[in-house]
Amino acid sequence: MKILRPIGELHGQLPENGFVAYTDDAHLDVPVGAASVRPFFTEQLFPDRPLNLLIRLEGNTESYDALMGAAFARCRMIQSEYPNLASRVYAECDPENLSLIRYMASWGLMKDDSVLRLYTDLDDGPARFAKPAGCELQMDRLQDPLQAQQFLDYYNRLFSRRYGQEWLDRLRTLPNFARFRLLSPEGVAGELLTYSYTRYAIIYTLFTVPRWQKRHVASFMLDSARTYWRNLELIGAYADVWERLKPAMALFQRAGYRIDYPVIAYPGANEPPFSNRIQS
Repeated sequence: MKILRPIGELHGQLPENGFVAYTDDAHLDVPVGAASVRPFFTEQLFPDRPLNLLIRLEGNTESYDALMGAAFARCRMIQSEYPNLASRVYAECDPENLSLIRYMASWGLMKDDSVLRLYTDLDDGPARFAKPAGCELQMDRLQDPLQAQQFLDYYNRLFSRRYGQEWLDRLRTLPNFARFRLLSPEGVAGELLTYSYTRYAIIYTLFTVPRWQKRHVASFMLDSARTYWRNLELIGAYADVWERLKPAMALFQRAGYRIDYPVIAYPGANEPPFSNRIQS
């Protein structure tokens, strides 16, 4: 098995973070597998593990060992560049691909995290949370160019993305798209983006700025969105939540959401060594 760098980006990552597997030198035009490492920082979402290293693996199973060895070596190199940052290495898996999840466990990446799809019926009950004192709720479609750019800047920093105006424009074309924004005297306290699919509401994102956390900002915005959805005669709401975000999981469960099914499995491990397959 021969492992080479890709010529260009792989899975949206720079060539130095990608690896392509070939069976031998005579068939370098026919790859049999590929792996990439996506390094990103999540100081606000996961302050205890701000450096995240996400591995994506694909191809023939015969190429997996060589590709994972290369990906782990790259992870260790990146970790060495940030010796003062705690990190987490994890892989992206289809939750139904149990053989791949077991394979990741053989490398020390244990099935302890996932993205879960949560669901709640939309009832006609009263609002559960009052508007935080001194705040004002606004609802719009993010038409204002300055506000749209401010949202993009914050969203990209929070989730370590590189989305631009075209991405936001596509989002705004979705049915019943709306942005809820709670303004405090100091600025934005939180935002929620939503749209609908058939008769169901979809929460695309929900966040509260750090200084307004634990002050019912997100709960109040969920209440406000529920009123909006009911006026549209929607019957239920979905949200995809990272299981490792314990406060977010607790927030939605308090609001009556329950786990429907896992969307992505993220088996992972904290800090090296990840596996006895690779010796330091």
